[in-house]
Amino acid sequence: MSSIEEVRSERIKKLAALKEKGIDPYPAVSHRTYSIARFQSEFAALADAKQPVTIAGRIMSKRGQGGVTFCDIFDGTSKTQIFLKSDEMDAAQYALFTETVDVGDFLEASGAAYLTKRGEQSLFVSNWSMLTKSLRPIPDA
Repeated sequence: MSSIEEVRSERIKKLAALKEKGIDPYPAVSHRTYSIARFQSEFAALADAKQPVTIAGRIMSKRGQGGVTFCDIFDGTSKTQIFLKSDEMDAAQYALFTETVDVGDFLEASGAAYLTKRGEQSLFVSNWSMLTKSLRPIPDA
């Protein structure tokens, strides 16, 4: 198990990688168009219309498998899942996500409402940006 300082050291390296790519890891604005609660309540209409939306929140969990990554994000109103697929977005942007995004980071994600094969309401991400790079893990309790 890693100590908090080891985790912090790794996250500082990821922060540097974002900065090297010209990404501001602490921007002053977000372009969120929907709260997560609103996204969920209007999910069916958004999915039917294929209307692009932007949500923002804190990464609460992150799971990857091959060229697919799922994350649960929370914005204070509710929690939802975001879904990234390597062959459905810019390869460099997908790689940057998998290499630099950690549980505890705040980000915004743009895309379309999407129902997964397991029936989970999700946002199929076409674009993302960091809002706050967390340098420490979320406290246990």
